[in-house]
Amino acid sequence: MFTYGIVLAAGRGARMDSDVPKPAIIVDGKPIIKRIVDSLRGAAIDEIIVVVGYKKEYIEAILKNEVTYVVQKELSGTATAVKEVVPYIEEKSEVIIIPGDIPYLNKETVQSILNFHHIGHNDLTVVSMSLEDPTGYGRIIKDQNRVKIVEERDATESEKKIKEVNTGIIVTLEKVIKDNIGKINNNNQKGEYYLTDIVELASLNNQVGVYHMANSIPVIGVNDLNALNSLQEKVKNNWQNDENVVK
Repeated sequence: MFTYGIVLAAGRGARMDSDVPKPAIIVDGKPIIKRIVDSLRGAAIDEIIVVVGYKKEYIEAILKNEVTYVVQKELSGTATAVKEVVPYIEEKSEVIIIPGDIPYLNKETVQSILNFHHIGHNDLTVVSMSLEDPTGYGRIIKDQNRVKIVEERDATESEKKIKEVNTGIIVTLEKVIKDNIGKINNNNQKGEYYLTDIVELASLNNQVGVYHMANSIPVIGVNDLNALNSLQEKVKNNWQNDENVVK
């Protein structure tokens, strides 16, 4: 099956205190967006589409003609970003969607996510991790065969106690996106169109799986400088195995 890699890189990332968009920030000698694209390429993804918006020239200067660019005209949420990509996706294909703020993604992680998705014969797979302090992250809610993601601002007090959270990485079929992306609304605290809502919509009529990453380092995104500094410190203490994959 033809596989697209979609990287969401249109946002500003204002909390990073930088003039450049967050995906263009250099971490350990390489822009975040470049590391993500290299990881997708290394995992033999057939075509990579990068959704750009805020100061897109920075992203384009880094990646040049390596990828296909799609401009998100209205920065009203991640579902809006993916909706812009729909016309570029061929029928009977699959997509892996990656937020553009994951500094330590690697090809082995991408491959393991896809393997889980394929072995489970899932129509949609959401990637999760567990954090001692899940503040700020969408919580993974499981109810029998149903799965949904509730963002922090919209979560109840009991839901906020859940430590299994969303990484933002989703693998799904082209048909699942096209059938459900138009059903997503912005009835939430931020008034945005969340791509995460597609998980609950898909679970109504499709096989949905949750791939829990025991090691969060390769899939954790960074919202601000404190989070980035904390992650880099964690990496320094964990970088060690035969394949140079963060453990």
